[in-house]
Amino acid sequence: MLLVRLLPRAAALSALSLLAFAAASPASAQPPAQPSTVDSERLTIRLAERGLSTTEDLKALVVHIQEADDGQLRRDYYDHAGTGIDRDSWWPSATVKIYAAVAALERLGELGFPVESWVTFEYEDGPVTLRMDHIIRHALEYSSNSAFDRLVEFVGFDRMNTEFFTTGNGFEDTVLLRASTGRHPDGTTGNNLNRVSPRIVVRRGRRVRVIPAETGRGAYSCPNQGNCTSLLDLAESMSRIMLHDELPETARYDLRPEDLELLREALGIARNREVAQLMKDAFGDAPVEVYHRPGFGMRWASDVMFVHRIDTNERWVIALAARPGRAALDAAVQAVGAILAAGEL
Repeated sequence: MLLVRLLPRAAALSALSLLAFAAASPASAQPPAQPSTVDSERLTIRLAERGLSTTEDLKALVVHIQEADDGQLRRDYYDHAGTGIDRDSWWPSATVKIYAAVAALERLGELGFPVESWVTFEYEDGPVTLRMDHIIRHALEYSSNSAFDRLVEFVGFDRMNTEFFTTGNGFEDTVLLRASTGRHPDGTTGNNLNRVSPRIVVRRGRRVRVIPAETGRGAYSCPNQGNCTSLLDLAESMSRIMLHDELPETARYDLRPEDLELLREALGIARNREVAQLMKDAFGDAPVEVYHRPGFGMRWASDVMFVHRIDTNERWVIALAARPGRAALDAAVQAVGAILAAGEL
């Protein structure tokens, strides 16, 4: 029997024929941030058939993207045992750097500056000046922790958690509290937090814009003052980056062509490419492109991927988390890749 899990905003939509983005919808209509239905059984069965231990230490989500006969995008969602919505029982580590990069580029665009603009962070121990595109690349390609923190500082702690993490941007339950460096530890817990943004100066040629220093005051829920997100939120973010031109405006990030080019280039050459190669190997000789953002922390290895099989134009967004360690994630990637290559979902 097919098990279909209904998410909180469930509507009368089939789990296997969800038309996620209807081009015929009125331009003013806001599409659902995430699917109303997810098949939470089929992927679990297929993983077990491939010999993968489907324990509580594995979280998996696959989104199959196809073009329907009417030209609309169809996205079918499969997760392992309902783990697509888990948001505080695992550590997403560096996967969330994709959020900070998008939010920073949106704000830079709002200020009217290009990605090559220089940004000065006026810290108490001295200023640091970097180009924004370099910060983005260091965060996504090399997983730089200081670059991630600077992106959050540029956006602003409260702005990130209240204005970027919204259902309109495709988020259901994401919060970023924890910093990756130790610039501002919490006075009570000692946890490094991203509440404080220094005075920031943005320059391009003769144009200058000053962003005043600020300290975030909002209270947001995540255990141990951590970073909480779900595989569904990660997959939605990756989808919006990679499918931008095919989505209605109401389902897009507010990104310019130069922003999208930068993000896609960085995700296409992100470190830990051996994981991407495992996915490619699963398809044998078929031409496959992989874009991804990996993460590793607190024994959780994770990754969010966009996989494009060029000869059939099939596309998938895959979000995985496993522990202990990277070997557990490698096994999950190999199993999921084999399932997709065989057309078993």
